Amino acid sequence: MAVGLISQRQNSPIHLSFVNIGSLVENYDISIFRSWTGVRRLVREEFKRLASDFKDISSIDIVVSSILSVTELIARPYVLGTDNDPRYWLKPQDLAKRVKAIILKRKDGFRQYKIFHKAPGVSHDRFKESEMVKRRLFEHYGLIKSEPRKKFK
Repeated sequence: MAVGLISQRQNSPIHLSFVNIGSLVENYDISIFRSWTGVRRLVREEFKRLASDFKDISSIDIVVSSILSVTELIARPYVLGTDNDPRYWLKPQDLAKRVKAIILKRKDGFRQYKIFHKAPGVSHDRFKESEMVKRRLFEHYGLIKSEPRKKFK
């Protein structure tokens, strides 16, 4: 698809911005996410190549935290029974505004951004393989509870 768009605009001054949105979990080597992170890595490599081979192209890679949406709650129906605090999740409309602002900067080349709200007390230990697998099993299937639910103020 990208090649088709690029060839269509070759004789016009149209600036193209390719955007790919992924998850902060990609920063960690967690087995249950390897197919996802593998695909994202391939897309990132292609974005870098496009940005290098063609001028007037922005290749934008964005990694985000959890998004406060119905889709997220359907995919992870037990997530609110964990220590996840949805007050620190991204709102879709806020994410859209930030992505739009990044696109409108029209900087050529490959750029990567991290967009998230840092929740207090969250450390890199949260993303250890054993902890993440236990938490995800509970979030998706209610199978193993990783920590008691904390009350949010």
